[in-house]
Amino acid sequence: MTLITRALAEEGPARTSRLVASLTESLGISPGAARQRLSRAREPVERVSDLLPKREAFLFLQRQRNTQVYWANLLRDLRETGSVYACAIDGLHARGGIVPMDEFAVVSGAPLNLKKQVPSTAVMNKLVSLGVMNDEEIGGLGPCCVADAGAVMAPLGAVRIKARRLTEGVILDGLREWAWRNGISSRDTITIRGEGAPCRVGQFKWDLTGPCYLLPLRRGSREHGFVVADVFTEERLNVHHIRYFIRKVQIYQKTANSGALLPIIMADSFTGEALKEGHKAGLMLATHKSLFGRHTASAITSLLDTLRRVAANVNVDGDVLYKLLDQLSGIEGRAGNMRGIMFELLVAHLATRKYGGRTNLGVLHTHRRQGTKAEIDVLCAGNGNAVYTIECKGKTPGGTVSVREVERWLRKLPIIRDYVTNHPDLRECDQTHALWTTGRFEAGALARLKQEKPHRAKRPIEWKDGEAVRAIALQLNIKPISDALREHFLKHPVKTLSSR
Repeated sequence: MTLITRALAEEGPARTSRLVASLTESLGISPGAARQRLSRAREPVERVSDLLPKREAFLFLQRQRNTQVYWANLLRDLRETGSVYACAIDGLHARGGIVPMDEFAVVSGAPLNLKKQVPSTAVMNKLVSLGVMNDEEIGGLGPCCVADAGAVMAPLGAVRIKARRLTEGVILDGLREWAWRNGISSRDTITIRGEGAPCRVGQFKWDLTGPCYLLPLRRGSREHGFVVADVFTEERLNVHHIRYFIRKVQIYQKTANSGALLPIIMADSFTGEALKEGHKAGLMLATHKSLFGRHTASAITSLLDTLRRVAANVNVDGDVLYKLLDQLSGIEGRAGNMRGIMFELLVAHLATRKYGGRTNLGVLHTHRRQGTKAEIDVLCAGNGNAVYTIECKGKTPGGTVSVREVERWLRKLPIIRDYVTNHPDLRECDQTHALWTTGRFEAGALARLKQEKPHRAKRPIEWKDGEAVRAIALQLNIKPISDALREHFLKHPVKTLSSR
């Protein structure tokens, strides 16, 4: 016991095989005898089991628990043994230390449900029980897995994470457009994170998935394989960050009966070691610059900074928004993540100028009694005793708002009202709820809004089409916003032609 305690005190916490090697060398005993001594170790020696492969345990002294050396050595041993828990920790860190709970499976490296493999839910529960991460409710993101500040790395703030996720949505939209334009997959069949459809191929989740009919991806009698991708921004990925992705690809190739994969991992940049190991594993490691060009890559960085500033309630100049729209329009996909996000930024700018006060984007709220959730696109606590919420529908030129979209917004209003009514600074404010779009309202949608308006006298509703929104910009003499709406949402000839 004295020798084991001394070894742990000098070398720090370690897995069984490391300690066996140390005891074998220092005592001149056989590995079997060293393992016997370790198995009989008692206080102050403690152990963590069911974490490392081959039934190894991680041993440490009581006073070492949760210290910096404890976490560093645990991650070292998890990495050296190829543990799925190391992949999950590093994948979480690559995402900035905060991941929505239902997307933890994407970065964990673990399957959803596969024989002889630890499922992603079990990985998540184990890491929570160890204190590596916590499950927390994050405003604007919902239930999340959050890295513990003491366990290897502190997470980024929620504002930065949300800005990153919105920017990654734009990148995913551009990646979908690139895959379609180059014949890699059909535009209608590509799904991306955040659109509600499950991004799943085999037993794994990804940020982007789509069938691929290229000849090299057909396996046996299978007519197609799959393109899969995970996307990161604001990060230089190292070799540890990408191992969760390599693990997903390798296990899929060994176990799945579906078609082969074209795996893409995308980030700002990669370290040399990451590039070497990624290429060896057969991955496509793409950067924003290599795929979209230097001009657009610079705009992506600018978008991230703009979203951070808006989320932190810092006003953004209209010229900046106009320039961003001009630079990013080239990578926009049909689903319009870029279009939707940029319209929300434009509306936030207009609302701040029109109503004054403070404006927030993407406020997520759960109804206190019903448990239903909704996101408020733009919330403006105007000057005086008034609060305005605006639902934004950014449409391609000629696009329309349907009756279904109007009904969906009306169903959200009780949740939005619950947020305002229970907010300590807003509960006494007069409420106005609006639906703004860059397009037009279908006849049925307009009729439904007019039918509903008399029943909303206490908390009135209103709506504005693209021309009415642009009229506000003209009235406020904000030429860059007016020009942006005209050129990129109302009368953009290139987009009109490409959408046919």
